[in-house]
Amino acid sequence: MEPQIIDFYNDQFKNLHQLMIISIDSIGSHYDISKIIHYLNEEKYKYNYLKKNKWCYFNNSSKKWELLYNDIKIKEEINHLIILFEKYAQKYKQLRDKGKYYFFLHTNCLKIISKLKSSNYKEQIVKECKILFYCKTF
Repeated sequence: MEPQIIDFYNDQFKNLHQLMIISIDSIGSHYDISKIIHYLNEEKYKYNYLKKNKWCYFNNSSKKWELLYNDIKIKEEINHLIILFEKYAQKYKQLRDKGKYYFFLHTNCLKIISKLKSSNYKEQIVKECKILFYCKTF
């Protein structure tokens, strides 16, 4: 599954941009990163503790919800964020001569990219995602 190309000037993604800035300012807190995952995949995944801690995934081909037997798909979504943060890092790298704030944002993006490559960091994000994607009725 390929990450989607995002046009940040489109009104639909203004909230995503805000979530990205919050996450960059916090140097990628688990909660802030999971909010981005949730924003991008809100209609695609559900989590239900009653189904033995299982994730459900909406399969667009079959138009049905499917039970997932692990959290690999969620971790793939986390991996897709690396590309998104790389784009922000490039943008802020070009602007860092305009002030310390852009240098700060660029540096934080690089720190987040490094964190996103860590299995332990991903596990913590998955824990936060379970709360955000929790659906009692599933």
